[in-house]
Amino acid sequence: MIEFPNQPDFPEQHTAVAVGTVNMSQQAIRVLIENATEKASILTIARVAAIQSIKQTSNLIPLHLPGRIIGVQVDFDINVELACLKATLTVQASSNGSIATEALTGLNLALLSVYDMMKDVDRNMMLSGIRLESETDRKSTRLNSSHSGESRM
Repeated sequence: MIEFPNQPDFPEQHTAVAVGTVNMSQQAIRVLIENATEKASILTIARVAAIQSIKQTSNLIPLHLPGRIIGVQVDFDINVELACLKATLTVQASSNGSIATEALTGLNLALLSVYDMMKDVDRNMMLSGIRLESETDRKSTRLNSSHSGESRM
């Protein structure tokens, strides 16, 4: 979890979790696995893209009010058998508004970064199953995971 220190405390803390998948060829998944151990790996760059885009959401989405982000976690799960990469992005904020848009923006940019760096290996990759899995505040949890996506994972 990347945490942003020195943020003032607010009574409301929110967490939003977004998930999505990149389906790719067996050849592409092998390239991704081989690259995962390099210093500037594809997944490391995708994490940076997610964090940067979360911070820029209010500049990308007209009339969107930014939340006070206090933490971001980006996890990747590679499934060799299904030849897909699942991304899970968790955003924590201390503010009075929803942060679902930030979570979905970060997730999309993480997946798009993977696509961009892997497109020479597989131009038929498909982003799928992109959704807000849950959003929580101190009072309640709203789960959206009942929607089925087209992802393999």
